[in-house]
Amino acid sequence: MIDLQSHEIVFRVDYDLVDDDGCIRVSTRFTPGRMPPAPGARVYLLDDAGRGCVGVIEEALGTHASVRPDWSTWTGGRLPAIATR
Repeated sequence: MIDLQSHEIVFRVDYDLVDDDGCIRVSTRFTPGRMPPAPGARVYLLDDAGRGCVGVIEEALGTHASVRPDWSTWTGGRLPAIATR
């Protein structure tokens, strides 16, 4: 049996929406049957072009979380411009 609680959570994101603190706000509302990830949890961020990286939950706020992308784990070609700031 697969323990779904221990498996990675994937969030769809738009890398153009990284804020001034270097984080992306994601909705945790659609993680049915799961507790939203807590600060420090590692998740996967994936855009509509199939590019992605691991991210770390910085803050959990109700049905949203602030996630800091780990650009060193980037896959899918050239890094977004925001990653070089």
